[in-house]
Amino acid sequence: MFFAVFNDNRIDLLIKKAKKGDEAAFCNLIGDIEPFVFNLALRMMNGNRQDAEDMAQEAFLRVYKSMSGYKENSSFKTWALRICKNVCLDELRRRQSRISDTLEIPETVPDSFSVQDEVLAGERRRALEKAVDSLEERTKTLIVLRDINGMSYKDIAEVMDMEIGTVKSAINRSRKKLREILEEQNLI
Repeated sequence: MFFAVFNDNRIDLLIKKAKKGDEAAFCNLIGDIEPFVFNLALRMMNGNRQDAEDMAQEAFLRVYKSMSGYKENSSFKTWALRICKNVCLDELRRRQSRISDTLEIPETVPDSFSVQDEVLAGERRRALEKAVDSLEERTKTLIVLRDINGMSYKDIAEVMDMEIGTVKSAINRSRKKLREILEEQNLI
């Protein structure tokens, strides 16, 4: 119990300092959430690591510029993830308007061909990633936030600006859609 209180106090103190322009405090805040932001950006950018790094960097820049306006109505992590989601959606819309018929598919090669099980597991993972990437953006975002990042329904509702009940039913529909895609590909 003491650890959680200490952590909350630490976060609150870092937020206050960061709002006053303390860059070290801001860096500590970002360090706590960086893996979550990057993972969301990676999924939203269809597994392209370079794009995900760029989007995460842009999200952190927007968080920094908006720090003084952070109202603390939601957790700092949730607020930053919402910004990241919007950065990624903006970029995807920009790309779609520029290039409508070109699709970049990154080539992936398994690290090792020595063990058949490892290769099959890699193929299944890539097929699952491809299935997730084929979902529409909102559906994919919900799957990533809940099933990959493990976020609570409450936090997802804040990130997506939706009611909790709507989030639950949308995630259920998203999972059904993903299941249908996986069944069509004989993956389950």
